[in-house]
Amino acid sequence: MRKRAKTLLDKAYKKYPNGTVLFSGHGGVNKILITLILGKPPVYIKQLGHLNNTAVCIFEIKEDKKHIIHLLNCTRHLNSFSQNI
Repeated sequence: MRKRAKTLLDKAYKKYPNGTVLFSGHGGVNKILITLILGKPPVYIKQLGHLNNTAVCIFEIKEDKKHIIHLLNCTRHLNSFSQNI
């Protein structure tokens, strides 16, 4: 699965080097994508802990591999939604 996730990231970066790309996935795939973006080995998945359902993660992917994490495992959108019900 890690190899497929890396291929997906590589293709997205090649096709949209200056664009915005949205990935939506389940926790396991999302954790693999996070380890790849951070340049961490597969065992780092255990250190990530639980990713909440509907959590939002925002990364800025750079060609020089100095990626930036803008948001990780954020569920603030759920708070504003539940207040409007």
